This record gives sequence, C-alpha cells and structure tokens, in this order.
Amino acid sequence: MPFVTRARLRANLERLGLRAGDVVMAHGALSRVGRLLNGPDAVIGALIDATAPGGTVVVYTDWDARYDELLDADGRVPAAHVACSAREPRW
Repeated sequence: MPFVTRARLRANLERLGLRAGDVVMAHGALSRVGRLLNGPDAVIGALIDATAPGGTVVVYTDWDARYDELLDADGRVPAAHVACSAREPRW
C-alpha cells in the first residue's frame, strides 16, 4: 500500500470542504489515516495547508502528560519542540 502524503491529505481535506480561513478541530487516531510519509507532520502540515492563510488548527493533546518541563520561563513552547512550523506560532 502506498504512503499517504501531505498533498493527498490536503486534497482530501479540501474535498471535505476545508478552506482558507477556516477553524478546524482535529482529533483522531493517526493509525486510521494510513501509512504516512513524514508521520504526524504530514497530517499537521495538510491541515495548515488546507486552512491557510488565516485559518486555525486546534488539536487535542493529553492533559495528563507532563509537558511543563518543555516550557520556557515565560510558559511558552520553544521552537525546537514545535513539530511543524509552516508559519510562525502565535502563542
């Protein structure tokens, strides 16, 4: 089975109706997407691509996980820990 690419995911998201400027909430199992070329970054990138410019991608993360040690002194996630930076983070 071929890998699922960022471009293919973007095309599928656009067929579902995602457009520039949209706000989308993503929550799901990556294993259900298929064999991803570039792993989770392909999904993140496709969501950003389909909603850019001006869109917002909101995702669920596990609130029980201990992410506090990743934050800098201002409570922000350093750029080194950001999985995909198609545009500058706005936090």
